[in-house]
Amino acid sequence: MANAAAALPAATVAFLRTRPWPGNVRELRNALEHAAIEARGGPLLPDHFPPPTEAAAGGTVPDRLRSLVTEWVRERVRAADGAEPAELYQALLDTVEPALLDEVLRQLDGNRLAAARWLGLARATVRKMIRKYHPTTDEPDTDEA
Repeated sequence: MANAAAALPAATVAFLRTRPWPGNVRELRNALEHAAIEARGGPLLPDHFPPPTEAAAGGTVPDRLRSLVTEWVRERVRAADGAEPAELYQALLDTVEPALLDEVLRQLDGNRLAAARWLGLARATVRKMIRKYHPTTDEPDTDEA
């Protein structure tokens, strides 16, 4: 590993040592991969690294969520490698919607009517979402107000 560090410019090594890495090795690896793409075969410089995650900066939950969405989009665009991505918005919804639905239902003890109100959706829409993301769920519809 000493050879890998020796291949990096001194400014980059100093930058990497001073930056917080709350995600530990995984975050560092992702940042190095990002920098390698940005550097396009040249030396990795501090400017090639993505900004620190909001978790490292101690941001608010909405700030961290924005940062995660930004990172997710960057990964999708990089993975497309110049091709036109298909239905990015739907892919994001398919990624976050189940977690949102599940957590709202969990917080409301499975009350679908209350979940619909919290989500600003019709109860029938919540039922459809449950069938979409949990097709084998045979729970009774809990609709207490």
